[in-house]
Amino acid sequence: HKSAVWGCGFSPDGKTLVSASRDNTLKLWDAESGKEIRTFTGHKAIVWGCVFSPDGKILASVSLDNTLKLWDVAKGKEIRTLTGHRDAIKNCVFSPNGQTLVSASLDNTLKVWDAEHGKEIRTLTGHKGDVLGCMFLPDGQTLVSASLDNTLKLWNVAKGKEIGTLTGHKDAVWGCVLSPDGQTLLSVSSDKTLKLWDVEKGTEIHSVKLPWIPYYVAVSPTKPYQVITANENGTVTMFEFEELGK
Repeated sequence: HKSAVWGCGFSPDGKTLVSASRDNTLKLWDAESGKEIRTFTGHKAIVWGCVFSPDGKILASVSLDNTLKLWDVAKGKEIRTLTGHRDAIKNCVFSPNGQTLVSASLDNTLKVWDAEHGKEIRTLTGHKGDVLGCMFLPDGQTLVSASLDNTLKLWNVAKGKEIGTLTGHKDAVWGCVLSPDGQTLLSVSSDKTLKLWDVEKGTEIHSVKLPWIPYYVAVSPTKPYQVITANENGTVTMFEFEELGK
């Protein structure tokens, strides 16, 4: 890459990974050797993020050029461009079955797309600030979104309805991740906290105060659960929880 890398992710089989860059491109890499396999070109601005479809055959990318692109991983060719957002797209996620794709945008909305045909199904409105991230819950029907408006929202994707709002953060919520058992949601915010939420009840369980802003959070799949945050000061911090939902 010729400029900063803003996002990356592994393929479902773990053999390859993809990176998204400020140089307007994506690159596919061999995870074991670290060698570049191919470059995907077509975006006209910074590529903010990228994600593989569950079967690993399709790559989705989001950009400052307000578009979402779908790529054939094996051929390195663009399949189609999805347009409709009025501002940059910050994130996207496939549903567990790969049939639906959701994009999160700085136009304060999320859009739900038919992943196979590239058609917009519906727009999710309700956030009052940039939508910075989104993720599906294991049921494949419920979506969680994180926003600059200090909240996380829960959505029924099939119905296009907001079903809950998690309030408690006092500044932008940068992202969230689900615990391995699917019961606890973890979120990070510019208010310098890591919060744990009961997904079913929509209530805050625990809050960890940090001396820095965490921009990203991830959790290990096994106990004791290791939670890591990527921080504004260039560090990665690890926390250990015996239980996440208590």
